[in-house]
Amino acid sequence: MNRKALISAMGVTLSAFVAIGCNGVRQSHSMSDESLLAEQFAMESVPSDSPAAEATVEQNSIETNETDVPVEGDMTPMVVEIAEAAPEQISTVDVAQEETAQPDELQFYFASNQTDVKQADYEKLIAHAEYLIKHPDMKLKLSGHTDQSGSREYNQQLAEQRAQSVAAVLIEYGVQPAQIVTESLGEDYPTTGYEHAIYDRRVELEYSAITRLTESSF
Repeated sequence: MNRKALISAMGVTLSAFVAIGCNGVRQSHSMSDESLLAEQFAMESVPSDSPAAEATVEQNSIETNETDVPVEGDMTPMVVEIAEAAPEQISTVDVAQEETAQPDELQFYFASNQTDVKQADYEKLIAHAEYLIKHPDMKLKLSGHTDQSGSREYNQQLAEQRAQSVAAVLIEYGVQPAQIVTESLGEDYPTTGYEHAIYDRRVELEYSAITRLTESSF
């Protein structure tokens, strides 16, 4: 075979292979298009209310919503309101009674021939002082007493000194002297007799309102 004939034969063979390859590609594209048309036709032929159609729609909805889930940083914080507890109600009646109540202890006792206030009685006298300070319109009369031993003159002085000792304690804790009145009753008002003389050696307290003079009083 000469050289020209060989080259011509090779050209024919190459052309044949190229033609076969093009036909294969066109056939593959044609089959893909036919598959897509078949699937579209199958979807259109299924009724919209069939289970298969609902499953397809649900699957598409899930795939679509997966991208809509908010991340933690995008979530709006929940605001919780805590109701404040109501303040405790204080009875005004109790406060009024506490402010106006007078101390109950109205008698203070002394040892024989003594004028000093007992240490145990200071706390009780301080309560009287606080009451008088809160009620400047009140006054307190202090009446000094003795037992019947000793002379009348001596007992008169002793009773006065006892009343003055109680007054000094009240003034020391802030009571105005104008709110205090002292008197000496000596041995004239015993309690139960000589055998109970300890109860005669005493100072009695008596409250009263201060009377203020006005122009209408003249």
